[in-house]
Amino acid sequence: GIFNDKDNTYTIINMESMTDAMNLMTSMMMSLLVGIASIALVVGGIGIMNMMLVTVTERTREIGIMKALGCYVRDIRVMFLAEAGAIGFFGGSIGCVLSGLISLGINVVGALYAGGMSGGMSGGMVSGAGGGSGDGTGGGTSIWTILWQAIVGGENVTRYSVIPWWLFLFAVLFSTLIGLLFGFGPANKAVKIPALDAIKNNE
Repeated sequence: GIFNDKDNTYTIINMESMTDAMNLMTSMMMSLLVGIASIALVVGGIGIMNMMLVTVTERTREIGIMKALGCYVRDIRVMFLAEAGAIGFFGGSIGCVLSGLISLGINVVGALYAGGMSGGMSGGMVSGAGGGSGDGTGGGTSIWTILWQAIVGGENVTRYSVIPWWLFLFAVLFSTLIGLLFGFGPANKAVKIPALDAIKNNE
């Protein structure tokens, strides 16, 4: 507690109140990030749906020819759903690669900065790697060692950004699912096009 001699009062500060304040701040940050991610998700889904609608419009004659040749309606639907799912899959994969590279960069920069600040003391990414050179490379520690430890961690290793492998897998699967969901409407539009009208279409 803090004693105030003027008023002869005590101000009590306990760790529980500080923890509650930090939890509240963390919850607000999580809500903000979830809101931003939701908006980005809806925008991305609308983009996939718009792209698939354009694709259906441009391939109207092709759809009519496939129907005239006896192609099943479900096969046409599966074809367009597969394209929408592929867009979501590759988009999610590219996003995971970019986020992995950014996370790796944060860890490497953090290791080099901590190694440069520690000087001759052990610290940063590699314990005991801080040399007297102060050049930010951890006193002779190779960049490949720092890269490896930035990816897999290790004993006495501080990683500032950690993304679990299952989160990458979930992100790719979820983006593929979003592609399938938003591609369902354009796929249904494709199968409902009359074969004769589609063949007559000059576009």
